[in-house]
Amino acid sequence: MTALSRFLEAMPDSVGLKTAFGGHHETQRMEAIRPNLQKVRQAWQSNDEYRLMMERVRRHIQPSLLPDETQQIFLRLLGGFRDYGDIDNQRPEKPPVEQLDAIELYTSVAGFNSLYSLICKAMRNEKAADEVLESAIVMVELLTIDLYNLRLTNIGHPRYANFEGVTYRGLKVTEDEMSEYKAIMDREDRSRRNFSTPLGLLSSSTDKKVMDEFSKQESQQQGASSGDRRRIRVHLTIHIHGMDPRLLQEYQARYPDSVVTSICAMPVAHVSSEGEKEILLRGPFFHLIATKELENEGETYYELLVVMMNTNRDHGLEHASNQGCKERQRRCFLHAVSASKFDVCAGLADKLGRLDDAVEYRNLRQKALDELRCTHNIDVELDDSLAKTRSKDMATWFGGALKSSYPHHYASRRVAWQEAIRREDWVEAEKIIETEYDFQKREWFNVGNLTDQGENLLYDHLTFLHILAIKSCPEVDDTEQREETVRSFDKDRHTAFQLAKMHANEGLISRLQPRIIHAIQPEVLDGLEKRLHHLMEDRLGEFLDKHAFHMPQLSVLTEMEIPDLWIPIPLMYGKNQYESRLSPMQSSKHYQKIVHEQAKVLAAGDDIAAIENGLKCFHNLKK
Repeated sequence: MTALSRFLEAMPDSVGLKTAFGGHHETQRMEAIRPNLQKVRQAWQSNDEYRLMMERVRRHIQPSLLPDETQQIFLRLLGGFRDYGDIDNQRPEKPPVEQLDAIELYTSVAGFNSLYSLICKAMRNEKAADEVLESAIVMVELLTIDLYNLRLTNIGHPRYANFEGVTYRGLKVTEDEMSEYKAIMDREDRSRRNFSTPLGLLSSSTDKKVMDEFSKQESQQQGASSGDRRRIRVHLTIHIHGMDPRLLQEYQARYPDSVVTSICAMPVAHVSSEGEKEILLRGPFFHLIATKELENEGETYYELLVVMMNTNRDHGLEHASNQGCKERQRRCFLHAVSASKFDVCAGLADKLGRLDDAVEYRNLRQKALDELRCTHNIDVELDDSLAKTRSKDMATWFGGALKSSYPHHYASRRVAWQEAIRREDWVEAEKIIETEYDFQKREWFNVGNLTDQGENLLYDHLTFLHILAIKSCPEVDDTEQREETVRSFDKDRHTAFQLAKMHANEGLISRLQPRIIHAIQPEVLDGLEKRLHHLMEDRLGEFLDKHAFHMPQLSVLTEMEIPDLWIPIPLMYGKNQYESRLSPMQSSKHYQKIVHEQAKVLAAGDDIAAIENGLKCFHNLKK
């Protein structure tokens, strides 16, 4: 089975209710699972019950039967304790917040084939025994915790905080299964054109080529085997959206104890050994908007266009109860998500020319909004605009200089990339960086090299752009994948532009000259930078020293249309010894408060805002 098999495993829905659930069966399956989920989450809060539960999982999923490369990670995952990073369950030892073993297991070939594929089948099996279902739910909960903590450690980046965009997945289905998809699409009641696998796991990619290449490869392999039933290629195009922000705000105002998360769709490629620009879908609920029969190179295939909401209450504080005030809260949340979903469906149906569907989706949206207004006193109007929303891009400062500062698979790719550059193997360097998400490629151009040692042993203080300035490199596209104001990490602090001039690299001098959008006096910028560095050293000195952290250069903000920068600090998340909020300092007229998820935004200088647990820097640069 190939490394990307998890992108192609049969994922259908109501398809005989054997692999997932559609229509009313979707609700019935979730109702059946909810009591088991509640028991697991209650046991999670007790140290003794937690240990007993993990021992039952060990007995059911025997580590000795797993492949060697999976066994070690699996045992580490079940050893000790694993908790949501913002919950303190008073464990005898501190749970690791940034050790994402469950995600690594899922994204590995051996882990998926030997472990999570079996778990997914158990979640889909209506007749699964209680101990089998408990083990499956525990493993999914461990993965949910990892996804939540991955989001927490990247909370300043919109793509992690609330992923919204389009992803792709290839399927292989039988003709009977394809007929069931068509039957879903033909349902007159548009509200029932849905299918899901409650608490199940599915892989998708932001790169359409992953879907195209491997679904075609799988189809060819099956075609060569005369014993296989005929399989049909299916391309799943997934439009992922969060709840309308106004509805979310109203819901949280009424139910402040409810923890709303957006971990139904998470970028996990940095934790994966494969990369693949993966977006992991947890417990996906799909709404089918359109099916298309297409042809390529003489082969018929189908495209399914679906909507998925990246909003749920996946958190240890949500005990899956469906009684009393929790039932009222759940109904309010359901109506808010439904109104948002049908708003997206209406916008997409209208764009596809399915005008009758668009009208019906607007009616369903209004029905959900009316229920919110009458029952929960939430009065919000929607207008099909949610279908156009996408997570915005955010520049990130990866300052950690050690391999141990990052997930090891991501660090390995970074090291391989910098070694290819050192050898001037530009083809290999391009191949490696192509595995990165498009929205994070630019970070590779603006960071220092990774090493096993401390900062005093760093022998290479240049970013890729600095190397480009002094070597005979192929041309690099003029894109926004670099900041030319970045200075070398040594006492000389040269820009790539200055190095190109010093080495008389005439072909690059003009192309490496910084393009300043927000002009600001150098002494003012230096002053702001010193304030930020002082604040970071005062509050986070232990982490900065431990990771040989290259301090952020605020000059990069002058090159950005929207001067926004996220500065994640390695391994600081979930540490209780630091105050959760930074003390405010006097702000000026240029200071703007930013409210980002649950993070508190405080003034950290004349024009700088710092967000707890990550120091997201914002500078409202003005002439």
